[in-house]
Parts: sequence; C-alpha cells; structure tokens
Amino acid sequence: LPPDAIHQIGLEQIALTDAELARLGEQALETADLPATLAKLRSDPSLHFDSEEEVEQAAKDALAEAKAKMGDHFGVLPQADCVVRRVPEYEAPYTTIAYYQPPFVDGSKPGEYFINVFEPKTRPRYEARVLAVHEAIPGHHLQIAISQELGAIPAFRKHGGFTAFVEGWALYTERLAGTMGLYRDALDRIGGARSDAWRGG
Repeated sequence: LPPDAIHQIGLEQIALTDAELARLGEQALETADLPATLAKLRSDPSLHFDSEEEVEQAAKDALAEAKAKMGDHFGVLPQADCVVRRVPEYEAPYTTIAYYQPPFVDGSKPGEYFINVFEPKTRPRYEARVLAVHEAIPGHHLQIAISQELGAIPAFRKHGGFTAFVEGWALYTERLAGTMGLYRDALDRIGGARSDAWRGG
C-alpha cells in the first residue's frame, strides 16, 4: 500500500478509538464527549492510586485473575510461573511504568511482571488491567514462556524475541482480554482503548 493509504487507515482507526473512548466515558464517568472524558481521566484524583501498595496489589489481583482464566481460553499453557515484582527503587524514577522479564530456561526463575510504584498518584487505576494483560498474562509471559518451552527447534526461534511478533501478540491480547472477562467494567475498558490510542490505532 502507498504511504497515504496506510496513513488513512491509521486516521480511521484513531476515529474508531476516539468514539469508543467517548462512549465508555459516558458510561463510566458521565462525561458528555471525548474532550471531557480525557480531561476527567487526567485530572480526577479518584481515578489514580493513593499508595505504592495499591499499585502493587492491583497488579497482583489482575495477574491472579488472568491465571485463573487461562485454561478456559488456551489449550497450551506455559509450565513457568509468572509473578509480580516491584521495579527496583534505583531504577523506578527513570524507567517505564511496567515491563516483563522472561523466566530462566532452567526453571530457576519465573517470568516476572515488574510494576513501577514510583509516584503512585500519577498511576491511573484504569490502566492497571491492560498493563497486566500486556506485560504478563495473556500477553508477554504466555507467548514468551511457551516459546521457550517448545521442543526440538533452533534456539534462535525459542529465544529470539522478534519485536513485531512479541509486541504484536501483547497488543492483540489487550483486546482479547475483553472476551476473556479480564476487564471488570467500563473504566478497565477505557484503559484498553487508551492503550490502542497511544499506539496510533
């Protein structure tokens, strides 16, 4: 496709996401339109965490629910576990809000979903679920751990971590999470839609 056609696809996807955010905002926040929804998401203190412990517990709760539902939606599950860890204090002010580290192939370390609890009042509650879905289950952990546990295939295919596939899968699971019942309400779905918008559709 020519660049203009690809750009047009992006514009159309953003329009769909904007409409979804406006609809969800009306449901969850009683806002009138997209600008009002975005303003309230940014400014309402009740939509943000109060403490480091709340940020961490929300990550743990989301991961536990995803683990409980995995078997209902996937025929192959990883043997390696996935756990929540706090981003180390020395790193927290300078890194992203969350990331994933794969398990060790010898089984000595589980997959780790690192959550950044630094300045908790800046962390939106409505992003907690979509973050856990993307970074842990059914996102990065499910795909990467299963890849590591595959049989007799070349090591580069098990551990290569090709970004288009790894991030593509995690992005796909953000929508899949709705089908799996991992989003509890319209606010959680707002988090998923905002994640879509962040990537430009």
